[in-house]
Amino acid sequence: TKGVKRGALSARIDWPGKISLVYVDDVVDILIHAMDCPEMESETYFVSNSEELTVGEWLKIISKTLKKDVKFVGLPTWIVSVLNRILFQDWLWRRLPGIFAVNAWRLSLVLSNGFYCDSSKLLRICPKKYINVREGLKRIYENYTH
Repeated sequence: TKGVKRGALSARIDWPGKISLVYVDDVVDILIHAMDCPEMESETYFVSNSEELTVGEWLKIISKTLKKDVKFVGLPTWIVSVLNRILFQDWLWRRLPGIFAVNAWRLSLVLSNGFYCDSSKLLRICPKKYINVREGLKRIYENYTH
């Protein structure tokens, strides 16, 4: 949100990596359900609303919600491919100084699907209608501005 408001370059790139999101009320519903659901005991679940968005699409939704006219920059597929090939080399992480390694890791998350998880296991045990990304963002900004 801050990057979109400032017009930061990183918030104007149509990042290809997928992202998983969930609204806090949905998390609360799942936790309440888990208290009375023995099938969920001793299991691990990814929690998300199962919408498949890229980080770039998420930034576009934020921009639209904030009524910001943002010109997005697409990344050529070959650049994404080269960067992913470089960023996922073990030798790179061992040689990079701390701050560079952190920034390379951040870059790898928005280029690949580092923020994405499959919540289908949870949906089988705890089926519910999730608050979609646009509605969740609208609720957040309504509460944030008051």
